[in-house]
Amino acid sequence: MKKIDVILFGYGNTGKQIARYVTEHGGHLCAVVDCDRRLSGVKVADTAVTGDEKAVFAKVKADIAVITIGGGLKEIAPTVEKCLRRGINVITTSEEALFPYATSPELTADLDRIAKEHGVTLTASGFQDCFWLHAVTAFASSVSRIDRIRGTLRYNIDDYGAALAADHGVGLPVKEFSERFQKRFSPTYLWHANELLGTKLGWGVTAQTQTCTPYVYHDDLYSAAYGGTVAKGKCVGMSALVTTMTRFGGIIETECIGKVYTGSDRDSCAWSFTGEPNLSFEVNAPKTLEHTAASIVNRIPQVINADPGYVTIDRLGYCEYLTFPMFLYTEK
Repeated sequence: MKKIDVILFGYGNTGKQIARYVTEHGGHLCAVVDCDRRLSGVKVADTAVTGDEKAVFAKVKADIAVITIGGGLKEIAPTVEKCLRRGINVITTSEEALFPYATSPELTADLDRIAKEHGVTLTASGFQDCFWLHAVTAFASSVSRIDRIRGTLRYNIDDYGAALAADHGVGLPVKEFSERFQKRFSPTYLWHANELLGTKLGWGVTAQTQTCTPYVYHDDLYSAAYGGTVAKGKCVGMSALVTTMTRFGGIIETECIGKVYTGSDRDSCAWSFTGEPNLSFEVNAPKTLEHTAASIVNRIPQVINADPGYVTIDRLGYCEYLTFPMFLYTEK
């Protein structure tokens, strides 16, 4: 059996980690695409970073594309569609792509149709795969009655990049933050994750609300993701609280706190179940970026093996650890 050929779109912090894990798990990185000219020509395994997407599609035949270039489905859709029409499976870190049926129903249906026409699969994964979905449902299986699920996630914006910083309002005056995140609705990462969790549990989501709150630091603060110093009094991140009401189950309440870290700030992921019996668990200082990359890479054989179409991770089952080279897990 030959190695799995992988195209990587995006060579930021997450992309670099994914590239390393693909190689370590026996995959063949056949192309790396990034529009940042500063990265052009940078050697990655047996290839080099290029901004010429057209040339890559003309020369390279891959089994799967890993897309790390955006959080919204509309943002990544042109690249996704090009891959699908060329018979290339796709897995992405896009947060909306986790479960986009309510926010982008027509685009989701179009991509599902294109994937089926060309016999390939599209899905999204990342840190949410284990820590926001499958670990939560595994712990739920040891509870008899659940009235409420509460989850809190903290992460450092500087572990990622400019796109994440912008999505969290870094550098905005508080008034502008309010205009963008409070007066106008824009679904945050947990909006899609809550819908996914409610669906996996079979609870039937009936309504959701979202509250965004800015974090402001008392002094100037440098941020690598922002690309400079955030002035005193401007936003260094935000908290997004999403509350989900369901028809057949309890309430799901989740909060993600993404900010530029200072002092003793650290990553965390904590969950609690209120019901019979009560239950709570916490992962202290998870390596959020590394877990994101590992989840993407460990999913690759399952995506290749899956039925054609847009298949969300709740239908793929648990993400499996790769003991052996990834090509040994493929059936096609």
